Amino acid sequence: MKQDNINYVVVGSFVVVVLATFLVLLGVLTGRAGSTDSYYAIFNNVTGLDLGTAVTYEGYQVGQVEDINVLQKDGVTRYRVEFGIQEGWKVPADSTAYIQTAGLLAAVTIDIKEGKSKIYHQPGAELIGVVGEDMLATMATAAADSGELLVSLQKSAKGLEQLLTGPTGKKMGSVINQFDIALVKANKLLENTNDFIQHNRGDLDQAITDLRVTMGVMAKHIDGIAFNLEEASRNLHELTRQVRAKPSLLIHGGSQNKGASVENVE
Repeated sequence: MKQDNINYVVVGSFVVVVLATFLVLLGVLTGRAGSTDSYYAIFNNVTGLDLGTAVTYEGYQVGQVEDINVLQKDGVTRYRVEFGIQEGWKVPADSTAYIQTAGLLAAVTIDIKEGKSKIYHQPGAELIGVVGEDMLATMATAAADSGELLVSLQKSAKGLEQLLTGPTGKKMGSVINQFDIALVKANKLLENTNDFIQHNRGDLDQAITDLRVTMGVMAKHIDGIAFNLEEASRNLHELTRQVRAKPSLLIHGGSQNKGASVENVE
């Protein structure tokens, strides 16, 4: 009988220890370990939120949702979400509470984005509430948009097919054929030009050499040529000046030349 009592005590102690451990772990996992400070935020959509939803601070779990109340005013519905976080946790006054989903299959959470203010909220204060993008809704919208895009692509493909198979397509084929023919002729012309250069390379080299010699001679005599041109220009300018000053010089000069010619004949 004494042995049975000892067994009952051992089993009972084990059950108590397991239950206490379970309660402690449950408190840690739900963020309810220890005292908490209450805050709240107003959201226009609380999809996925429920009592016990985790509340994180920059990704670190600090509490959970404790209550959700509906606020209706002037035909507009809002939701007041109250949540508790670890007692003494400092929350800057410009911090924001986001409803977000970390991944496609992840649970919805409220994540507090830390602000930069040096002033901190007092327990019971309101945080700015923002609803993040719903990944599933975004994917659904993208799928709908992709469907419209697919329809548009199908119409474009059909129009392109009609364009290529219709009269315009035949004209385009003719233009392409003519372009191919012109390309073949251009290639042939390039080949002929290349052959001509190869067969006459010696003559071309000699012509280039002669041109260099000619340019060299001209370069040597360029000063004399320039001087003669300048002298001729000066004489022409002087003659023009005299004619403008005394136009009769042209007539008298012509008569003298004529008389001189007659005397020479006699």
